[in-house]
Amino acid sequence: MPSDAAKKRARADETPEARARRKAAKRAKKDAEERRRDVERDASPSIEAPPTPTLKRVASKEDFRKEHQISIKNACERTRDLEPYVTFDDAKFPAALRKALKAQGYDAPTPIQAEAWPILLKGKDVVAIAKTGSGKTCGFLLPALAKIVAEGTQKAPEMQLVDGRWRPGAVTPSVIVLAPTRELAIQIHDECAKFCPAAGCRSAVLYGGAAKGDQLRALRSGADVVVATPGRLNDFLEPPPGFTAPVSAVKAAYVVLDEADRMLDMGFEPQIKKIFKLCPSARQTVMFTATWPKGVQKIADAFTTKPIHIQIGSGGDKLTANKSITQTVEVVEEEEKFDRCVAILKKELGKNETCIMFAGTKRRCDFLDRRLKQVGFSSAGSIHGDKDQYEREMVLDNFRRGRGNILVATDVAARGLDIPGVAAVIVYDFPLQVEDYVHRIGRTGRAGKDGKAFTFFTKDNRGAANELIEILQGAGQTVPLALQAMQRKEAEVAAEAAEAAAEAEAAADITSGAETPSQASKLHPTAIVDERFAMGRIEIEPLEKRFAEIVDMQPMLRSHERVRHSLETCNV
Repeated sequence: MPSDAAKKRARADETPEARARRKAAKRAKKDAEERRRDVERDASPSIEAPPTPTLKRVASKEDFRKEHQISIKNACERTRDLEPYVTFDDAKFPAALRKALKAQGYDAPTPIQAEAWPILLKGKDVVAIAKTGSGKTCGFLLPALAKIVAEGTQKAPEMQLVDGRWRPGAVTPSVIVLAPTRELAIQIHDECAKFCPAAGCRSAVLYGGAAKGDQLRALRSGADVVVATPGRLNDFLEPPPGFTAPVSAVKAAYVVLDEADRMLDMGFEPQIKKIFKLCPSARQTVMFTATWPKGVQKIADAFTTKPIHIQIGSGGDKLTANKSITQTVEVVEEEEKFDRCVAILKKELGKNETCIMFAGTKRRCDFLDRRLKQVGFSSAGSIHGDKDQYEREMVLDNFRRGRGNILVATDVAARGLDIPGVAAVIVYDFPLQVEDYVHRIGRTGRAGKDGKAFTFFTKDNRGAANELIEILQGAGQTVPLALQAMQRKEAEVAAEAAEAAAEAEAAADITSGAETPSQASKLHPTAIVDERFAMGRIEIEPLEKRFAEIVDMQPMLRSHERVRHSLETCNV
């Protein structure tokens, strides 16, 4: 057997062709060995650690769905009998993807992954209704990457001769993932980048607020998966006249709408429609949404084909909060907020725990960041719409790396941030819509962990008291007495306003001579006045006190002799 020194001399003397043949033979031997191990692993029972208690083996899929509050609708013959993937070894993914999953530290599939994966691997369209933090990103990414492994990666774009100049051709990704915000798009791309090497493919992320040049270079190096916000993707799909499109959707066989409800709320429906028109009709479409309003239902009907609906928890039409989050609502005065915030942080936030604080305005956001630092807290910074992309990413990176355990944000980050291990959320300014409140507190209590949410509620927010109480009760939380009192007061005010509006409407109908539902309205207008006189509702002596009412009724009353005489007596 030749020595190591002899091997080195032989390699130094070999020709480039011989070196290439030797390396190719070595790679082939390594691939064959890996395939052999995969076959042995698939043929033999798994000897790895048992699944975690979160998804334990159950007697049947019906028991599994009951245990995790899962409902499946529109299942077809091909998918009706599919069993949920309770462990990663159950999943029919390539061995390299399964290995990458375990390398990331995941113990077992989440309920949405367990149900969605077998259906998506069958090539069916899916509409999944699940709360944030349910593991939806891997829920749609892993089947997409498995599809790329099975069908092959896309080639890098070739140069094309356009107007006498050689230009790069369009990238044709197999997978397109649409997200409503740049933060969410970046996070999906980061998650995808963990698994792309195992699938032998590449990904790119496109979003507004950043230079197009860097994104173009990432695209042209090859991208089988494109994660994008709708606006920026449209810019690349349909460039201005005189420019070639750097991206084409003609081969996008797997299209994902993540947080579809949020995209519609943000007005992205026209851009989404444009993108789908450019995608092939024979595609697989996946939609993930936290709620199921009519707008999302309309989009699902338009762009999916016989989708199978997977719903985790109650969800759907009714807005619900994550039951893993302990919600504490304090009814306070505006000037009390900061002192209460400091007290909560000192009492509730541990040394190594993190907190996201939501403010209502950009100015308030920066103010809180400064004040927290002044009183001795370690704030990673603030993010809002006035910060450029570099500043926002720097603050988020500081927060993730522990260079500050408090992050202050406006709603620009309420949906889209997926930072693991956030211990608490403080809703400093209650949002205009209760739905935004649910998404804010959803930054904690993710991936099966418990979380805490503290909310300041002032008299200016009283209009949302009833909806907030419904959210608290639906999640089994304690409703503070002060909030209940505010709800009752608001109900009384609403009832008085409704009564006043009804009286005003009735008076307007009487004045115009229009019919009203009352018995008196069926009479002639002058007969109404006679009736009011007879019932004592209009008297001569205190008529001055009801001057405004009489003046409003004058056009109707002037033909009535008795009333005219009464008006003249009072000098009206």
